[in-house]
Amino acid sequence: MVEQMKPSGIDWIGDIPQSWSLKRIKYVIEDIKDGTHGTFGRVDSGEPLLSAKNVFDDGLHISENESEISYEDYLQITSNGFPRKNDVLLCCVGTVGRCCVYIFDKPLAFQRSVSFLRPNKKTTSEYLKYLLQSDSTLVQEQLLINKSAQEGLYMGSVKELIIPYTEDLKEQKAIADFLDKQCGKIDEIISDLEKQIETLQKYKKSLILEAVTKGLNKNVPMKSSGIDWIGDIPQSWKLKRIKYLSTLKGRIGWQGLTADEYVDEGPFLITGTDFIDGTINWDTCVHITKERWAEAPEIHIKNGDLLITKDGTVGKVAIVSNLEGKASLNSGVLLIRTFEGFDKRFLYWVLLSDEFWVWFKLKNAGNSTIIHLYQNDFAEFCYTFPNVIEQKAIADFLDKQCGKIDSILKDKQEQLEKIKQHKKSLIYEYVTGKKRVKEATNGN
Repeated sequence: MVEQMKPSGIDWIGDIPQSWSLKRIKYVIEDIKDGTHGTFGRVDSGEPLLSAKNVFDDGLHISENESEISYEDYLQITSNGFPRKNDVLLCCVGTVGRCCVYIFDKPLAFQRSVSFLRPNKKTTSEYLKYLLQSDSTLVQEQLLINKSAQEGLYMGSVKELIIPYTEDLKEQKAIADFLDKQCGKIDEIISDLEKQIETLQKYKKSLILEAVTKGLNKNVPMKSSGIDWIGDIPQSWKLKRIKYLSTLKGRIGWQGLTADEYVDEGPFLITGTDFIDGTINWDTCVHITKERWAEAPEIHIKNGDLLITKDGTVGKVAIVSNLEGKASLNSGVLLIRTFEGFDKRFLYWVLLSDEFWVWFKLKNAGNSTIIHLYQNDFAEFCYTFPNVIEQKAIADFLDKQCGKIDSILKDKQEQLEKIKQHKKSLIYEYVTGKKRVKEATNGN
C-alpha cells in the first residue's frame, strides 16, 4: 500500500510521507565547522603538508599543489578535527549551496568559504548531501544569505535549515544510491553538452579572429603585422589606432545623479546590464529625466552607435538599434562613433576577437585591482584595417556564420538548462518523499 502524504506546512517543501518529519540541520549532525581565516607562509624545510582550495563541480576536486604550509600551521588549523572522511562540505561563500562528501583519509586545510558538516549516527553522509542540494533547502539558503560585500551563509544559519527527513537508514541509503546512479547518468549528459558548447565557442572565437586579421581570401600575399598575437596580415591591409577612425565618448561623472532620480518614463539610460547578444535590451533600461539627459549632449545615443562596457563586465559590445526616442549612457559604457566610410560592424567583430582581448589583458597585466577599460588607453588600441569593401564582406560573413553557430549554441544551452533542471527536480522529488525508492518501501 502506498504511504499517505501529509502537508509539511512549508511552501517550498510541500507534502511529505506520513512517516517522515521536518528537522533542523542541527539535529541531524554532530558538529559543524568552517575553514580557516589564516594566511600561512610556505614551509622552509621538512616534509610539507598541503593546503587545498575547495572547488565544487560535480564532486570535490583538489589542486594539491596550490600551496604548502608548515606542520605547525597544519596542526593549528586542523586541531578541531575537521574535515574528516565522510564529512559533508558545503560552499557558503560565492556559489552558495554546492556540496559534496569529503572522500580523503587525511584532513587538509580549507578556506573559510567551506563549512564542514559531520552527520550523526542516524544520518548518512550521501543522504545529507542530497538534502543540502535540494531546492527545498536551497530556497532557505538564499533567504538566509548575509547580504554583505561578500555574500555568504553563516554556520549559525546552516544549523537552522529545515529539511524533510526519514529516520529509516535503509531508506536514506536507498535514496542516496538511487540519486547517485541517476544523477551520474545525467552528469555524463551535462558533461557532454558542456564539451560541445565549449568546442563551438572555441570554433566561433577562432573564426572571428581569422576573419578580422587574415581576411576571407586565403591566396593573397601576406606581410608581418609586427604584433605577436596578430601575426601576418594581408599585404594591402593597414594597422590603425581606433582614435583615428572614430570618436570615443563616455560620461564624465554623474553630476550627483542617483538611483533615486530614476523615473518611470523618459530618456533611456543604458547600463552594462542592458547588453544582450550584441544589442541593447530596451525593456531593462531605466529612465532619467529630460533635464538629466540634456546635461551630456556628447553621449546622446542614436541608432547605429557602437557601444562597449568599460567597467563591471568589461568588453560587452552592442550596436544600437530599434531606439525610439532619447537615450544616454551611464559611466560604465563608452560610445564609439565611427567616421563615415567605415563599416562599424567590422569594428564590432574586432572588439569581440582576441585581437582586442589579448591587447586588453596585456594592458591590464599585473593589475590586481578592479579591471577597467580606460578611455585614454583604448584610444591607442591598434587593429587590422582592410578597405571598406573587405570590411563589409568580412562583417557579412561573420554575421551569417556566427549567426548559425549562435543558433546551435542556443539550442545546446537550452538542452543543458533542461537537463540541469531535470536533475534538480529529481533530487527534490526524492528527498521530499514525493517519489519513493521501491527497494526501501517494500515495492510499494
